[in-house]
Amino acid sequence: GVRRIRWKWRAVVLPKHGNECADGYGDSAAAVYITWKSGLRWYSLKFIWSTDAKIGQTCNQKRNPFVFQDSIVLHSGTTSADWVQEEIDPAWLFQKHFIDTGETDAYPELQGFGILTDGDQTHSESAADYTDFEFLK
Repeated sequence: GVRRIRWKWRAVVLPKHGNECADGYGDSAAAVYITWKSGLRWYSLKFIWSTDAKIGQTCNQKRNPFVFQDSIVLHSGTTSADWVQEEIDPAWLFQKHFIDTGETDAYPELQGFGILTDGDQTHSESAADYTDFEFLK
């Protein structure tokens, strides 16, 4: 029943050379996961605020019997003192990333979301703020 998901975020400190799309540099100031489940398989889309990854890039695809995940770079290169609002259509994105690719033929139940600020691979500081998550019907 969720047609849109909306949130606000801002990157305060970018991890040094953080780039979810490059091996060994998979850190981001901010990440929001949207997850679905069908049987034993979890599907996830990870929306990223990166340091060095290219905006619009889809990367870090994981495929195994239990996890299908894509990372999507929404912002990169700069921090923001102001809140930045995002709004996504979860059904359309699931269709694009998992159904249109032939990896499944059905839209499973939306399970929820998660947030992550990460700096372990680059061994550097990383900080972000998140607020106002809304699930719109």
